[in-house]
Amino acid sequence: MKTGLWKNTLREFRFSRARFLSVTILVMLGVFVMVGLRSVGPDMRQTAQLYYQKHHLADAQLSSSLPLNATDRQQIRQKVKKVQHLEFVQQLDTKLDSTDRVIRLQTISPQLSRPRLTQGHLPRNGHQVLLNARERGQYHLGQTIRVHSGQAATLKTRTLQVVGFGTSAEYLDKSQLGVTPLGNGKVATFGYLSVEAVKKFEPQLARVQFCLKSHQAYDSQYEKQAQVWVHKSQPALNHLAKKKTQRIQRQLLQFQQLAAINPSAVNPQLEQQLRAIQAQGPIKYVFQTRNDYNDSYHLFGEDIKRIESLAQVFPYIFLAVALIVCFTTMLRMAQEKKKDLAVLSGLGYGRWQQLQVFLVYGLSAVIIGALVGAYFGNQVLTKEIYRAYGQSFVFPSLKLHFDLIGFTSVFLLSLLVIVLPSVVLAWRQSFQAPAELLQGQTVKTNSRIFLEYLPFLWRRFSFNYQITLRNIFRYKLRMLMTIIGVAGCTALLITGFGIRDSLQGLVYDQYTRIAHYDELAQLAPDLSSKEKETTVRQVRQQAGVKKADLVNSRQFLVADRQSPGNQVITFLSPATNQGLQTYLSLYNLDNQRRWRLPAHGVVITQKLAQSLNLRVHDRMSFHDHQGHQYRAPVAAIVQMSTGHYLFASPTAYRAILGHNWRANGLIVQNRTRTKQDLDQVARQLNQKETIVAVTRTDAAKKVINETLDSLQALILIIILVSSVLAYVVLYNLTNVNVLERVRELSTMKVLGFFDREVDMYIFRETILLTLVGIVGGFIGGKYLHNYIMMTVTPEVIMPHLHLQATNFLFSGGLTILFAVIVLLIMSQKIHKIDMLTALKSNND
Repeated sequence: MKTGLWKNTLREFRFSRARFLSVTILVMLGVFVMVGLRSVGPDMRQTAQLYYQKHHLADAQLSSSLPLNATDRQQIRQKVKKVQHLEFVQQLDTKLDSTDRVIRLQTISPQLSRPRLTQGHLPRNGHQVLLNARERGQYHLGQTIRVHSGQAATLKTRTLQVVGFGTSAEYLDKSQLGVTPLGNGKVATFGYLSVEAVKKFEPQLARVQFCLKSHQAYDSQYEKQAQVWVHKSQPALNHLAKKKTQRIQRQLLQFQQLAAINPSAVNPQLEQQLRAIQAQGPIKYVFQTRNDYNDSYHLFGEDIKRIESLAQVFPYIFLAVALIVCFTTMLRMAQEKKKDLAVLSGLGYGRWQQLQVFLVYGLSAVIIGALVGAYFGNQVLTKEIYRAYGQSFVFPSLKLHFDLIGFTSVFLLSLLVIVLPSVVLAWRQSFQAPAELLQGQTVKTNSRIFLEYLPFLWRRFSFNYQITLRNIFRYKLRMLMTIIGVAGCTALLITGFGIRDSLQGLVYDQYTRIAHYDELAQLAPDLSSKEKETTVRQVRQQAGVKKADLVNSRQFLVADRQSPGNQVITFLSPATNQGLQTYLSLYNLDNQRRWRLPAHGVVITQKLAQSLNLRVHDRMSFHDHQGHQYRAPVAAIVQMSTGHYLFASPTAYRAILGHNWRANGLIVQNRTRTKQDLDQVARQLNQKETIVAVTRTDAAKKVINETLDSLQALILIIILVSSVLAYVVLYNLTNVNVLERVRELSTMKVLGFFDREVDMYIFRETILLTLVGIVGGFIGGKYLHNYIMMTVTPEVIMPHLHLQATNFLFSGGLTILFAVIVLLIMSQKIHKIDMLTALKSNND
């Protein structure tokens, strides 16, 4: 008996290969997306954490506007709280060999943020250097390099021997290594020296490791604790900086008094140094956590958060659509097998033996689909997403781990949805008498659908459509499953295409329609008003410059509501209320009109307002790097696709900061935006003694483009898996529909209906339900797209949430295409129906 039972079970696999394969594929797709998306976030965290551990990345960094002497260093050690390790680093920018490439050199600290060797050894004396590992193609071990310009004079020798190559956790981005006042304003590479390489050790940086229980990167508890100790230490550091500023001012006053009494007793060189220090303004000690001082660290963490946010929504929608269709399919299988249950019961098989085919069939589909989906999700999808997001970073290959909890949850849910319903239904049927099961299901008579109660409408339908509508509402569960399945797939396709639409025009909108300037130059702090006017006049006369004006430009910080770090705000205030109109088009959110800066209050950008939950007339708070707090009323909110900006008129500037407006920078618009012209203008600006730093918009544009490019792979994955899901869903549900109508289709064939009429008897239902599902998908896709876009885009990017008409055309068109393919396949199946066998069987 057992042999016959197993033969019957295996025969079921052979005769319903298409159904088994479709259920298996649906389970595989659901597990593939669920395991892949749920795993990639933790895997990226672990990969980054191991990298930071190997490089001993510091928890925080203190930067000084003036080199720190031995007394300064001792005082700082006493004031920074909760310190486990504190090490000072000297940093200098210079040019490499005979080129214009800028190299940033740092002294190697004993323990924190040390470079990790990939080849060679660390510098052992003042004549050796370790270079960025990415320079191995251009330099080799033992080669000599020569540095010049910039701060090269602080080195004992300008000729250095390359003794090693390595990586550093302080430079995570492959191309964005920092800005510099040299050359074209970009740091091209980095290197490490021993302390013996500098003439005098005068560090500007201090790296700090706190005494914390955990140093787990991107862990909210760790980030909060590090931020707390930074905030607690900053007031004491501000006091130290203030005392040093006052000490220098007293020394300079003493020199002036001594010079008035005895000029020959004054050291002119020392006096000149003190005057230069005083001209730089008050000394500042800026203490920041990793999230604030290391932009690449912060960006990678934001990428992880976006992926994890996406994994909280997208896989569950995908899995729900797949399992709903599986549920319908397996339920129909149990209804089909009533006669088999009757036969098995009559032959003396027990109830559990009768259920064997459902258990083996369902378990096989779930186990095979889950294992294959988990493998490819973990090995393919996870790696592809990491490759897309991590291609601009220097991290090694992804450290994979298997999400056993997530897999087990999905596996058990699949068992519950696929195996349990068919087993429960078959179990209930096994209690019926075999004769009752063999009689088949009695069709209800005199049942009417609600449209039949509306005769003025019902009479307008042809006979064929009346039958179609009756059949649709007769099988309500399948109708609902078809609509939900098609709607879910269409919504996922709209989301995929919508992300592409939203990102494509973002850079163009920002840097063509809104921002028309190309450089922001920072002026030296000791310049007089006349020198500033002379500088802006000279810049206007430069080749390649179209327009230039004086502005006040600075950066403020605002607490991030969603993470322990801070968000950076660029503050811009022109000399007049209309001073920015040439360089920026500020469009009001409500009426799309260009804004002029109001006399009172600040104008903020849309994404900043959204992040801080601000509206017009609210008051916003922000602070500088020293922790000084400022408040300002919000006068208007304007469009800005990338970055957080705050704009203020000279009058509003004085009300907010408490002193009269004064220029500290230049805003420059070039004649053309070719790379050659941008480099040339930036180089000319950096060569001016009155300009200390240049920020280029094309650098920000490049970062945004890299970020958006990384999302393209994710978009492609969403579209591909959604397309496969749409096809399998339509095939499965149409196949169930055909199997339910075998007797009806055979009857129509016997009565002489043409093949086309027989096909349309089934296909009208599929077409109508598909169209209804597509409309539902359009509605659901809009909301899903908006949520996903606000989730996956960086915190400083305001995505375009509108969907183009082509998006709906592509998504609906793909779904219809899959439906047509399925109908063509089903047409062949209908033509092969054995009419005699079908008519002899009872109606199921």
